[in-house]
Amino acid sequence: MTVIPGADVLIPNQPKGYYVVANVFAKPNNAERFESKLKSKGLDAQILYNPTTNYKSVYIGKFSTWSDAIKFYYSNAEGKYDDELWIMLVNTSTGTIL
Repeated sequence: MTVIPGADVLIPNQPKGYYVVANVFAKPNNAERFESKLKSKGLDAQILYNPTTNYKSVYIGKFSTWSDAIKFYYSNAEGKYDDELWIMLVNTSTGTIL
């Protein structure tokens, strides 16, 4: 299976990059609980807020290149995550949106 990039998501004040996302939540508390769960498993989980959709994405890797994100994705987060993942492109066509 080959992964191809989707549409670039524009998020103001967010550094550009390729975010390897584990889940997306509409309720902030659910995102925070999931982030804590992943951190307890040794993953570097972070929350990315999209003000356009009001959703919070929990990501476990952020990369400056597509190839680095793909390697992390195919390695199942270096063997630390065995559930579904996807790569979100954020501001990759424009840099940080101010």
